[in-house]
Amino acid sequence: MKESVVVFEKITKCYPFYHHITFGIKNFLFTLPTSLKAMKASRFEALHDVSFEVYKGETFGIIGRNGAGKSTILGLIAGVLKTNQGKITIMGRISPLLELGAGFHPELTGRENIILNGILLGLTRKDVLRKMEEIIEFSEIRDFIDQPIRTYSSDML
Repeated sequence: MKESVVVFEKITKCYPFYHHITFGIKNFLFTLPTSLKAMKASRFEALHDVSFEVYKGETFGIIGRNGAGKSTILGLIAGVLKTNQGKITIMGRISPLLELGAGFHPELTGRENIILNGILLGLTRKDVLRKMEEIIEFSEIRDFIDQPIRTYSSDML
C-alpha cells in the first residue's frame, strides 16, 4: 500500500493586486475602507481547487507556464505560504527546491553555506558536520569550498 507524504485537498491560493496603492499612500489612507474592499475584490488566483498526492519514495516535479502556480505549490509544501482554502497534509521532512541558490549567503563560504542550509532544512549542526565530506565530494568544488560563494560561477552554485 502506498504511503502519502504530501496531500493537497482542494487548495486555493490567491494574491491581492496592489495597484490601488499606485495613486499614492496618502490617497490610499484617505479612502481606506474603499481601498481595502477594492484590494480584496481584485486578486490573482494562483491555484483553484487543486488536489493531488505524492507518495513516499516518489520524486515530484511541476511543469507549467509563468503564473501557473508552480512556485506557489512549492511554497505551500515548504510551509512558507498559507492557503486561502483547502487542507495540506505533510508527513515527515520535505525539501522543496524553491529556487536555485535560495538560502545561500554570498559572503559565507561554501562550507558555511552547507551548514546554514542543512540547519534550515531541519538537520542538526552535528548531522551536517557528519555529512560534510560527502556533501563536498558530491559538489565537485572542493578547491573552492572555503571561498565566499559570491566568487562562484553559476555552475558552481
